[in-house]
Amino acid sequence: MAIMGIDLGGRRLRMGQIVIGSDGSLGLQGSVEERPSPKSWEEFVKVLCEHHKSDVEGYGIAIAGAIEDHAAVVKAPNLPWLDGRNVPEELAPHLGLNSKQIVIANDMEAAAYGERERGVLKGYDWAIFDTISTGWGGALILNGEVVVGEPGHVNLGFDLPYIC
Repeated sequence: MAIMGIDLGGRRLRMGQIVIGSDGSLGLQGSVEERPSPKSWEEFVKVLCEHHKSDVEGYGIAIAGAIEDHAAVVKAPNLPWLDGRNVPEELAPHLGLNSKQIVIANDMEAAAYGERERGVLKGYDWAIFDTISTGWGGALILNGEVVVGEPGHVNLGFDLPYIC
C-alpha cells in the first residue's frame, strides 16, 4: 500500500510517496520533492494531479493553521486560499479517490504524531513539542495523548471573532 505525504507550508510544498509494508514498516518510495508553495487552490490541485499515481491509496496532508475534523481548514494564515475549504471533499474527485482517503492535519499535530510514533519522542508519554519556522507551532504529549496547540496564532483578546 502507498500513500502520499504532503507538507503544505507558506513557502514550500514537500511531497513523497510512502510505502507501508504488511508488517507496518514505512519506507519512502523515491525521494521527497520540494517546490515553492502553490499560490491558489487550482495550482495545488494541478500539482497533485501531475504527481498522482495509480498505486496511491490515500493522502495525508499537513497544513499550517487551524483544522477542524481533519477535513476543513478553518484558517490557514500563510495560505488564505485554503480558508473555509473542506480539502478532502474538494480534492477527492480530482484524484479519483473518495474523501475518506484524504486526511488533513495541522502541521504541528502531524509532526508530533510522527515523532511520537517513529521519532525522537517514541516511548515518551510526556513531552513538549515546539518548533519555529515561518511561524511558531507546538503540541504537548500528555499521558501519551497528543494535545495540539498553535502558540503562534494565539489571540490576545477574548472578544475576537476567531478563537485559535
